Amino acid sequence: MNRTHFNFALFLVLLFIISIATFSCNKETNNYKENSIKYIKPAEKTSNNRTRRKWIEYKKMLYDFTDTLPYNDCYIIIEKDSLFYYKEGKLQEVRTMVREEHSDYAFTFKENADDHILFSSDYNSFKLSRYNYDGLKEYFILDKEYVENSE
Repeated sequence: MNRTHFNFALFLVLLFIISIATFSCNKETNNYKENSIKYIKPAEKTSNNRTRRKWIEYKKMLYDFTDTLPYNDCYIIIEKDSLFYYKEGKLQEVRTMVREEHSDYAFTFKENADDHILFSSDYNSFKLSRYNYDGLKEYFILDKEYVENSE
């Protein structure tokens, strides 16, 4: 092996080492950027299912569109992607929320896709429609006192 081949091989080895070092530094920089973005972001809205919020039922409507009184002590707690439905202060249902494809405000449930939640644009209230909008509709409003006490 002559000196030219040796220099060329040495050049290739150095180029390989430099490219690996550059790649690993970029990877660490990208990871740092991704991780730091998570901490810099403001608290995400409930639509993104990252906070624990409580909503109180204020009215319900049957399929014949007559308003009825809300259930006693009826409320929903949403934490991450889980919905906990309480009626008369007792846990009745636990469901997994799934965001509808083209909406930031609409969700279905993994356990029953015929039931829908539609949030208001400010996420302070929502409508829970059961049986593909043909059944019971329940209306909930954010319990601001609960939110203030939990923060």
